[in-house]
Amino acid sequence: MERWHGRYRKNMSKTERELYRKTQQEIYNNRIFGGLKNEVLKRDKRTCVICGMKNREHLKKYKRNIGVHHKNGKKNGLKLLVTICMSCHGKIHGQKPQPVGIIGKNGILIKKFNSIKEASFQMNTDRSIIRRIAMGKVKNPQGYTWRYL
Repeated sequence: MERWHGRYRKNMSKTERELYRKTQQEIYNNRIFGGLKNEVLKRDKRTCVICGMKNREHLKKYKRNIGVHHKNGKKNGLKLLVTICMSCHGKIHGQKPQPVGIIGKNGILIKKFNSIKEASFQMNTDRSIIRRIAMGKVKNPQGYTWRYL
């Protein structure tokens, strides 16, 4: 399995990529959740303990699996971990969507969005790309740019 700075090589087979991804997920699960993540998801039936959103709904809405939250800092234990959706997790941590906008070459605001999620949906663009451009980490080749408002 060839790797270069954490990115996949083009000559890596689909099976090798899948095996690598699963291995990385297991390492993360063990390091962050003490290997209890799957047990917590099974115990809570992959349903948010706050709002009751099921994993199937979560996948449809956020395009990712429902997550696990530490109730008490970073301590692990079945009683200290709960299944929770992204919306409820954000509310717990006080995160609010931050508005973003498309800025033209002349520096004028072209369009405003209430969040990166909304912008990515309406513009059919990956969220991570919008976030990286808005943070100034990469430049947009189309000429316009994204900014947090």
